[in-house]
Amino acid sequence: MNRPYIALSGSLPDEKITTINNCYLRSIWSAGGIPTLLLPDTDKNYINTVCKSFDGFLFCGGDDIDPRYYDEDKSPYIGDISPTRDSFEEKLFLAAYATGKPIMGICRGLQVINVFMGGSLIQHMEGHRDKENNCPSTHDITLVDGSPLVKITGETSFTVNSFHHQAINSLSAKLTADAYSTNDKYIEAFHEDGHKFLYAYQWHPELMYQSSEISQKIFKAFVDACKEK
Repeated sequence: MNRPYIALSGSLPDEKITTINNCYLRSIWSAGGIPTLLLPDTDKNYINTVCKSFDGFLFCGGDDIDPRYYDEDKSPYIGDISPTRDSFEEKLFLAAYATGKPIMGICRGLQVINVFMGGSLIQHMEGHRDKENNCPSTHDITLVDGSPLVKITGETSFTVNSFHHQAINSLSAKLTADAYSTNDKYIEAFHEDGHKFLYAYQWHPELMYQSSEISQKIFKAFVDACKEK
């Protein structure tokens, strides 16, 4: 069986180091793909070569995106920002999107995709991250009837982990919401109609991959789309 090559954008704790949680890599591999962590280089030739060479693209979790990308000043509650990562991911996303190849976003990945497609974010919110105990909170999400996520998971609601302090404010007009947090109605997942595969999730399915059939289905749907030529 041919495994698709999937490019992942990681975190930048400083300008010399790119990191990623191995759970992303293991989830892609277990679902049938070959994961590769990218160099955060904005050179046009590099970006174009990456987009031609890989079968799919995963935008992972990490720091907050600079709110200037959605025409706002920084809130006092904004978290760490990586200008290098923001610039790289903007160029990578726009180039990858133009190819029509599969794209998936997780946590920050959901937020940057929405922003790069014209949406905006709530810069700070309470109740979706347990900062004091340095561990995630959990909450239920409710899926939109008939959404692709219902078809992927076979569920209409389930419990997710939650590490984020930002959320979608205005959703890009090109995107369609697939799930909301059950209690406070924040968007937890979306897709783009007409795109081969553009899906994003506010929670972290990679952290639950080994124990969650739902997470396994989410990654398998992405990797299977990357196999299709």
